[in-house]
Amino acid sequence: MKNSITTIVVAIIACLAGAAGMYQFGASKAGQQKTGELESAIGTLSQERDAARDENTRLKADLDRLKNKSGSEKIAATEIAAETDRLAREKGEANERADRAEAALHKLKQAGAETELQLKAELEGKDKKSADYAAILEKYGIFEHLTPEEIKARIDENDGLFKRAFELKDKEGVIKAIAALQKLGPLAYDKTIEMWMKVAEDYGTGMNWGKGKRELGLSDPDMYTLISNWDLIKYSITNESTPSTFRISSIYGLPYRASVPAEERAKIAGEALGAAKGYDAFAAITALNEIEDKSTVGYLVKYVETYSENTMARENAISALGAKNTPEAWATIEKIAANDPDEKVKAAAQAQLIKKTAKGPGVLITNVFPNSQAALAGVKVGDVLVSYNGKEIRSMGDITEAKKTVADGQTAEMIVKRGEERVTLTIGSGTIGINGTDLK
Repeated sequence: MKNSITTIVVAIIACLAGAAGMYQFGASKAGQQKTGELESAIGTLSQERDAARDENTRLKADLDRLKNKSGSEKIAATEIAAETDRLAREKGEANERADRAEAALHKLKQAGAETELQLKAELEGKDKKSADYAAILEKYGIFEHLTPEEIKARIDENDGLFKRAFELKDKEGVIKAIAALQKLGPLAYDKTIEMWMKVAEDYGTGMNWGKGKRELGLSDPDMYTLISNWDLIKYSITNESTPSTFRISSIYGLPYRASVPAEERAKIAGEALGAAKGYDAFAAITALNEIEDKSTVGYLVKYVETYSENTMARENAISALGAKNTPEAWATIEKIAANDPDEKVKAAAQAQLIKKTAKGPGVLITNVFPNSQAALAGVKVGDVLVSYNGKEIRSMGDITEAKKTVADGQTAEMIVKRGEERVTLTIGSGTIGINGTDLK
């Protein structure tokens, strides 16, 4: 949390030095754009604060549960005491993080108005044709007063700075060059994307995201905040000539552009999904799932009902619709579960309907592979796995850990809930042969 807040503060300092993007020429528009960028950081910090509060709530529930442990559960009093102390300590830490985030959030909200007033004050009385006026605009990242030729010269200058910084593995120099370039507007977008792609090669792309040589030393937050210009992001998503790595990264980042209205972000993600080829679809579905706006359901419904060639993406879209939990979403899921010609998609919809009424905690079994150990043991789709070899199961990760406790060639008891009944099954070590989803 401390590192996240530090990253945000650094981003705000950068914002105060110059707002990203092409602006309308004039102080009022510049102030609005500056406030928008600060609101983006405020949105990120709000998420940090809310996450800390959610964690605090969860820890409190765990704390209460432990305090109410009965002797029949055969857990030693010393173990309960130790666990209670740990949870209490973590709860206190979560409270502190939420308080720090609240204070920083208040400070950032004040900074937005202060920045706009500062810009207006600095421009007051200045001749719009004067060098002083131009210098102030550029201080805040406004470059519309430049001619196309002057912008081209700035692009070439920053391109040279980037190349030298990249060659020297100068992380700060690379970040500074890309930050300066994207402020120059549409004429600089292609060059900005070219620079980002070179950085991404060092960082790791695609399935190897973050697993490159990392000679520049860029962190995950560095990569996520390297591109901040909303117009550049829209350009990259809607332009077919954009390299797929940059486009997909931009799509994945849509939920976190808090300064842009959710409906506008949903529209961009929805249009990207409709035009998606290959992995773009998964990125767009993920973005629509995480953007909190009612319009997202319509885009997901249209994709599920219209595009039939990408089975896995349609399955993901159905999961996203289940998460949206609206009447329109469930009506579509029910229709797909009853009539879709793609058996895998149909099964995914049926699994969502089962999940809607299934009770946790545990892992809802959504698929049992034919001739697998699970199939031979009698596991059924719709069962909720709650215990494996005596270990409580609350997530797919718990299954992985519990399997490690069974030696090769040995058997284990697996308990599933089937409706209101608890069924005990015997299964061997190794691969079980199921897919599932966590139930809370």
